[in-house]
Amino acid sequence: MDGTYDSSLAEDPYIPFFYDLCIYEQQESIFTGSYCGSAVHGTITNSIIAFSGNYNGNEIWFYGEFDDDDVMYASVINFDSKGRMNSYYTYYSTDPEKEMVIGDYEDIRGDWSVQYSKRITSEGAEDILGTDLTILRQRGPVFYGNMEMMFDGAIETIDITGMFTTMSDNGLDVAFMLDSRGTEWTMEIDTANDTFDLFSNVRLSDNNMICNERFYTRGDGSDIDKEIIDLKGTTWYEKYSFCTIGIGQFTELFERYEINITEQVGSLIYGKINLKGEYCDVSGYIMSCDHIRPSGYSETSGNLYGYGYIEDDTMYLCESYYLEYLGGTTASVCTFSQDPEIPESADDLIGVWMPAYATGMKEDNNILTSSNLQDDMDLLTYRLTVIGTNGNMFWGTFGGTEITGTYINGTLTFATDLEDNYYNYSHVSFFGLYVNDHVFQSCELFTEKDGSHSTWQCIYSNRSLVANPNISSYGFEEDWSVPDE
Repeated sequence: MDGTYDSSLAEDPYIPFFYDLCIYEQQESIFTGSYCGSAVHGTITNSIIAFSGNYNGNEIWFYGEFDDDDVMYASVINFDSKGRMNSYYTYYSTDPEKEMVIGDYEDIRGDWSVQYSKRITSEGAEDILGTDLTILRQRGPVFYGNMEMMFDGAIETIDITGMFTTMSDNGLDVAFMLDSRGTEWTMEIDTANDTFDLFSNVRLSDNNMICNERFYTRGDGSDIDKEIIDLKGTTWYEKYSFCTIGIGQFTELFERYEINITEQVGSLIYGKINLKGEYCDVSGYIMSCDHIRPSGYSETSGNLYGYGYIEDDTMYLCESYYLEYLGGTTASVCTFSQDPEIPESADDLIGVWMPAYATGMKEDNNILTSSNLQDDMDLLTYRLTVIGTNGNMFWGTFGGTEITGTYINGTLTFATDLEDNYYNYSHVSFFGLYVNDHVFQSCELFTEKDGSHSTWQCIYSNRSLVANPNISSYGFEEDWSVPDE
């Protein structure tokens, strides 16, 4: 990156092949397609399209906005296969005859001075060093310059490149920027007051997170003054999650997913994510209009990048991350609430609950094969049908066996002898815990006809869900004893 500019039109035969974005299929707010010759999974919400990942040797962050039915303006920042850092402002259209229109962008060239600079980590908030930022060159929406940053307690000057987007946030212009160390930054620019806010999320080598905010002014720019929603001490429970599982394939997820915000300093937040029983750090920042951008790292899901907004008591979050069992990067949309919604009474259980996933263990520590309904239709043998209720009690069938059970405050229980169509099983003790109003996680103890036992952990839903779930596994593999009184 040296601050040079280039421009190309689609008459160049190389451009359409390499930079075309093909959207094959979309459901709700997520899509699958291809970009730079690679499969892509992304989100579309409020006319904003976003995805990130490694495509054909290029590490890319892609943000676009649809102007009408056949026009999209895209802001792309990337490290290419040669290690160069680039910014692209790309005009897309489904109509090859469409005339390109580039809007007017504020001139942000010049020197900027930091007025407020903080970062938040797992240890709390602290001031950070480094004061100056200079935009050396700008051509329309694309700009180049340098900024001072603190690394290991010392100040260094590093290169930056970025571009305006067509997005706005509460009347502020939004831009994206990448520095020469690979950190992505989001800018909220208030050109009327000669100020801008700069945010970034960074994962450290030990997988802890850091979130930075730097507020800049130039000339007679005003001090920072904005109202930020208070999220400290709040916990958000997943109500609904929908993701891509392959090109043209979509499904709901069974994630036990919670976000706990433990600390907040101004616009910066820090906390924990509980994802399938794995707790990992999350840091993020709140922009104007209660837009939120959290990031974290999971040992099983890799880097998690989220963006969304909060409206009343609901958080809407779009994410991209890596899922090993899905074979690569995926995209999802999630809805969270501060109050987990579970069935209020046994009456809400009436209907058919299908086992979508199961994994088990025998007494000899032999792990039984995990399976999902998509691959193993034998799971249908263990469907639960609730036919009627009386107060906290219910009756129905477990497969072909009649049962009676109880439901109290999200907990479902029953026990019964089994008929002959349950392989070698003669008895089951069933315990279910509702995650939300359409999914519960169960623990089932089966007695076999030879007197041995096996335990199964399953996911049930009253919807037609087939994806592998994220199931809690806390790792209890050690000796346990009752403490002395």
